[in-house]
Amino acid sequence: MSISFIHSADLHLGRGFAGLRELPENIYKRVVESADRSLERLVSIAIEQDVDFVLFVGDVFDSNDVSLRTHYRFRKQMERLKRHCIHVFLCYGNHDPIAGKNHFFQWPDNVTVFNNETVSVEAYTTKKGHVVNIYGFSYAKKAIEMDKSEEFIKTGSGDFHIAMLHGHADGQTGHDPYAPFSVRKLKEKGFDYWALGHIHKRQTLADEPPIVYPGNIQGMHRKELGEKGCVLATLSKVDPPSITFVPTADIVWREEQIDITGVQTFDDLLENIKQRKERHRKKNTFVHVRFVGSGVLNERLQSFEERDDLLWAANDEEDARDPFVWIVGMSVHTTGGWNREALRNRSDIVGELIQAIDRYDDFDEAFEPLFKNRHARSFVQAFSEKEKQALLENAERLLLTQIMKEYEK
Repeated sequence: MSISFIHSADLHLGRGFAGLRELPENIYKRVVESADRSLERLVSIAIEQDVDFVLFVGDVFDSNDVSLRTHYRFRKQMERLKRHCIHVFLCYGNHDPIAGKNHFFQWPDNVTVFNNETVSVEAYTTKKGHVVNIYGFSYAKKAIEMDKSEEFIKTGSGDFHIAMLHGHADGQTGHDPYAPFSVRKLKEKGFDYWALGHIHKRQTLADEPPIVYPGNIQGMHRKELGEKGCVLATLSKVDPPSITFVPTADIVWREEQIDITGVQTFDDLLENIKQRKERHRKKNTFVHVRFVGSGVLNERLQSFEERDDLLWAANDEEDARDPFVWIVGMSVHTTGGWNREALRNRSDIVGELIQAIDRYDDFDEAFEPLFKNRHARSFVQAFSEKEKQALLENAERLLLTQIMKEYEK
């Protein structure tokens, strides 16, 4: 006795892509359609694998204001599943809560929506006659602060019990802690599988039973690196669970780190970049280049104008390639080859500068006007300690590059 299903979450259909509008038109169009193409691949996989059902665990849409076209495309994919007798179970998350829901279309009758913030159960009988009890809830508003796992209680005499939970596991970072829960408590509930959503990084929090974040189906920005997709799961009364990641993303985000130590010219640097690009030529890819090390190119790389020209050269004629590998940005973490500790111990302005940077802790005061500005605060978030440190390091590199340039004249 076994069942198979697709577990997906955080599709964020209809999401805009800030900072990418300057792309060539054909690549930008591909970006806009990337989540929809990823969904189409997911549905094709479900059909090819002849799964019993598909789970969408929250944030199917990026907001309640997505377009008619976005809703239509989603319905079209649900109709594809219906033609192959594949049922869908769907819950809404913090990005697309029930309140303010504005659907242009009704979903086909193979789609079961958990339309309440209270956990409920749906009994589903597969084509082979196995009864699966599927539990879930939707967000009624944009935030749930309580532990919803308390409401998941096994009921009925189903062959399998699967829980859908869009929430924040203890120990996770980088996302709002909505519907927080403890992995230990989930393991004690007696379910056969916990289908999670909300965290975009793919991870398995436990094996017995499987407690799984599938990640999102399409990376949205440079922090969401690597392949994205869904989970193909098989549960059996005899064999251990089978949990297989299946990539679906239409565009993959990557990072390449290039050491400038020993690199003498932009000709050599550009050739290095182009070689790195070819590593990813198998599919559409966005690459962020991170320069490290020290050397003669440091000063020129610190110049925004020269770096912008280098970026242009690295992408020259790339819009005509299929698949494309587009350099979306470059960050500079290089130095001029000086010894920081030796500079810090100097008794001049250079030493005083580094010592001041090491003591600096006035971030809140420095950014207070920005966060208080009613126009700006909706576009910015508080900086993490890691981000604050990165800002300081960047400032130090820029200042030292300019100061040492004058000292070395």
